[in-house]
Amino acid sequence: MVSDSKDDGDIQLKKIKNGFNHTKIDIEPNGIDTKLSENGKSSSKDKEEEEEEKKDDLPPVPILQLFRYSTSYERFLMVVGIIAAILGGVCMPIMFILFGTITDAFVYHGLIESINNETLPGLVIEYPEIENMTVDEVKELLTDLLDVGDFFTQVIIFGAGTIGIGVAQMLFGYIFVATMNYAAEGQ
Repeated sequence: MVSDSKDDGDIQLKKIKNGFNHTKIDIEPNGIDTKLSENGKSSSKDKEEEEEEKKDDLPPVPILQLFRYSTSYERFLMVVGIIAAILGGVCMPIMFILFGTITDAFVYHGLIESINNETLPGLVIEYPEIENMTVDEVKELLTDLLDVGDFFTQVIIFGAGTIGIGVAQMLFGYIFVATMNYAAEGQ
């Protein structure tokens, strides 16, 4: 039973109700019906799917055979690109170390600067060996014990390190992308 008919230019599309499913039928301009499956796909699409399945059934290619047409220069570029990628990836852990160092500098600077005449008696109770020291002597002792350098020197080291690592990461990233793209163009 034909329920619907549309005219899309040269090809007519008809729906046929058959129980619970609707089957679409394309009628070509010359009036010949093309075969359709239950889900409305044409037989040519079914053939394409079968060809794709055949392609999927191909055996896998070993990794080294992928590069059989590459020249020695392209292989060299790939190695340089991989090394650049590794060096670019190493930049992030170095950045974590720099952030840890600057965090320590903030904490120790805050700790040392918080020592004054009002907080010194509390420290003397916990550490009786500093009882006869002045505030400046206690600050100097803590600076030596904690191996804390000048706070502003630590900030400058952090800033310079961040800039250096940022430049290095950008440079290694560029080398990685450029060498891999050049090597891939030759394949």
